[in-house]
Amino acid sequence: MNIRRFFYLLPVILLFLTAGKIQAQTSYCASTNPLTGQITITAHWSSPVSADSCKLKWGTAPSNLSDSVMVKATYPELIYIFPAGTINGINSNYYFNLILKTNPLPTTIFSNIHLQFSSTDQNAANLSWNNVNLPGTGNYIIQRLDNAIWKTIANIAGNGAAPATLGYSDTIAYPYCNPTILNYRVTYQGLGAACSSLSNEVSGQFFDGYGPSNPSNDTVSLYRDPNGIYTGCPVIGWQPSAKADIAGYILYRYENSVFDSIYTIPKDSSFFIDKSLKACTQSYTYALAAIDSCGKKSYGTFITAPHSISLSVPDIDPCDRRAHLSWNTYDNMPGGLKGYIVYRQVNNGGFAAVDTLSAAATSYPDSTLFLNGNFYTYFVKAISNSGSATSSSCRVSKLYTGPVAPDTLYIKQASVINDSYVEVSYYYGAVNTAKRLVLERASMAGGAFTPIDTLTAPTSAFLPQQSVFNDTTARVHQQSYVYRIAAIDSCNKVTLYSQNTARTIYLSCTYKGNNSNQLDWNAYLTWLSDVDRYEIHRLVNNAADPAGALSSQPFSVFTYLDDVSAVTAGSEICYYIMAFEKAGNPFAAGASSTSNISCAIRDPEFFMPNAFRPDGKNNRFRPVSNYVDQASFVMQIFSKWGQLVFETNSLYNGWDGTINGIAAPGDVYTYRIKYKSVTGNSYEKRGVVSLLR
Repeated sequence: MNIRRFFYLLPVILLFLTAGKIQAQTSYCASTNPLTGQITITAHWSSPVSADSCKLKWGTAPSNLSDSVMVKATYPELIYIFPAGTINGINSNYYFNLILKTNPLPTTIFSNIHLQFSSTDQNAANLSWNNVNLPGTGNYIIQRLDNAIWKTIANIAGNGAAPATLGYSDTIAYPYCNPTILNYRVTYQGLGAACSSLSNEVSGQFFDGYGPSNPSNDTVSLYRDPNGIYTGCPVIGWQPSAKADIAGYILYRYENSVFDSIYTIPKDSSFFIDKSLKACTQSYTYALAAIDSCGKKSYGTFITAPHSISLSVPDIDPCDRRAHLSWNTYDNMPGGLKGYIVYRQVNNGGFAAVDTLSAAATSYPDSTLFLNGNFYTYFVKAISNSGSATSSSCRVSKLYTGPVAPDTLYIKQASVINDSYVEVSYYYGAVNTAKRLVLERASMAGGAFTPIDTLTAPTSAFLPQQSVFNDTTARVHQQSYVYRIAAIDSCNKVTLYSQNTARTIYLSCTYKGNNSNQLDWNAYLTWLSDVDRYEIHRLVNNAADPAGALSSQPFSVFTYLDDVSAVTAGSEICYYIMAFEKAGNPFAAGASSTSNISCAIRDPEFFMPNAFRPDGKNNRFRPVSNYVDQASFVMQIFSKWGQLVFETNSLYNGWDGTINGIAAPGDVYTYRIKYKSVTGNSYEKRGVVSLLR
């Protein structure tokens, strides 16, 4: 037994000890008449009492019990009803104390329950009350009058003197379409108590006088049906209305300048697929209104109505080589529009984001490397500033049919032909993909390329997979050239350059004296397998050496000194170089390149005798020469008087010592000879010769 309970029972114990007849009272209750406000006090004893009267004190505060009345003590229960007009439990709560006449010691001070009602909206009844101020534990039972029957709606456990809560909010799950009065009361039942305390009754009027709140617009996107049937149909999404009694939603579509209601949607829905149309080529705007169980509608989302994205992708121009995407601006994005993401799919691969654009963008040129025969599929997604709301367009697929072009282009070799022009041979793959090839030439490595020749296939045909260009403008005796080949498509655009360039071999030959000629040449460029060797070939008087190549030099050697002492004096000596590729070229094996022909140029060797005898062994006066241009030769003979007696253009006939067919007298004559070297340099020689008889 706790101290407080002992304190309350102390007077009874004392009386029992003195008189042996009085037992402790065990229960106190105070209940309010809901109509008159009269309060009924109940005291319940578990044993008979000896006192015949009690004093009942009351007041508005525990410390101010200023009023009292004597009442008869009856067993087992004392019941006292305050007369009308004395106190009113509808308006306030009071504190009570019941004292036995035979035991004036203080007992429990308790209170009636004063229940109060408030409502901030039509969806809840807010109840509050004071505690009963009784010791021990018990339960507050909250009841509502439904169809003339009091039904318990809550049971709150607590201490009678200090309960855990002194309030309760009754949420009205179903609205009242007509004005309706609801009544409430609270009962306190102490644990083990033989009576209970009942509050006054309170009431409030409930009426669904307001329409439901609007659903929160989300987005309109386009449906991607796994079965393909409804792909492209608009999908309208929203956040449900916050009101609890939503019965459904009305969906509107904007057509012909007005919003028409098209569907009524169940209340538990947050999205809807409009299967009546497809919006891939046209944008559609939708609005929503909520409807409650009383048939009231919200004002609708017409001002902030979202719409679908209509994406347009024309056929990909094979010459422009860009896909031009365009779409309508996405308005009324929840939280504001951040921008757009463009997605692309190639054939059956996955979609990849190719670019993120600003909110102002409504077009995008995709300049990816389009490959002939591939399908390219696009869609555009609008995103909100938070990223939580999105709207996607339809997926638009386009087959790219571009110009046919080779994927491999290779120069097999560039070679000087007949010491006259350059032949450039090529290879391309795959077969039947080249319609036009252009040969370009540069004068030096790293120099600018200039088109010099074009090969064009007939309209319905393709160029041979392997063939040649002929550069007849090349000055093969002056320099080497660098070549490349460009593949041109039907849009007149270069689709591919040869993967290698080719540089011809230019050979120069210089007489170094002592019967030796020095040869110098540049490296051949470029083969996939590189140069294996250079062969040096010599021509004597335009005839090749039957033994074959004069010498073979490794790929890194570009000069050679040739000893020509064994060659007949006066012979024309010329050379050419051949480069050979190493084995292993996958495109065109066995390539080689020939240089120009270069001859060893020497200064003219010219000897004139100083006497001759027409009837002797040396019977003609003529020069002994080498490396002289015969066509330029002129020889004149003069008498000692300066008279021209003989003239000839023949380097070999000479003067036979006659003048007009008559033997000239033995004497001293003068001569003048003009000639040129094989390189074009002019010479003149004067002297005297003795004619002997």
